[in-house]
Amino acid sequence: MRILFGTEVHNDGAGTSEAEVCRRLQLAYPKVDTRIAYHSVLTFEKQNGESIDLAHHGPFPGSRKWLEGNSAGWYLKDAMLRELLDGKVPPRIYGRAHYHTYVSNQQRVQAGGIEHVSDLIILPSYSGIDDYARKATRSKTKITNGMVVLEFERGFRKAHPLIVETDIRTKERFDL
Repeated sequence: MRILFGTEVHNDGAGTSEAEVCRRLQLAYPKVDTRIAYHSVLTFEKQNGESIDLAHHGPFPGSRKWLEGNSAGWYLKDAMLRELLDGKVPPRIYGRAHYHTYVSNQQRVQAGGIEHVSDLIILPSYSGIDDYARKATRSKTKITNGMVVLEFERGFRKAHPLIVETDIRTKERFDL
C-alpha cells in the first residue's frame, strides 16, 4: 500500500492525516508493506516492468469544459519527453490529484523508432468539499468523488473510474 501526502489543507494540525492513516494501517496490517511518500515511482517487474509515477500536484484539468484535458495532455507529453531525454522509458501511468475532478489523457511519443504510450489520470476527490476546495476549484457546480482502479494483466490494460458526479449547488424554488 502506498499513500501520498496531499497539501497542507489536508492536514489536521497535530500531524498529517496521511501519516496517521499510514500508521494505523501499519499497525492493523503489519505484514502489508505500507509506506508514505511525496512523489513515488512504482515499477511492477511482473507487469513488463511498467511503472506508475504518482504525486499529489499535477496539471490543471481545464478552465472550461471544452478545454478539459488540454493542459493534462501537454503536461503528460512534457513528462514523457523529459524521461526520454534522460534515456529512460516513460512511466506507463502518471497519477495526479489536487483538483477534485477526474480527467484522463493518453499521449503517444515516437523516439528511437519506438512508440511510447503513457496515460495521465487526474484522480477525483475521495471526500466532500470544504471552503478551501470550493475556492481552489473556483466554485465549481459539480464535484467528482471516487477512485480509479488500474487493471494489469501482462502490462497495463485499462483504467476503471469508479466515480460519482454530484451537483453541490443549493437549489431553491420560490412561488412569487
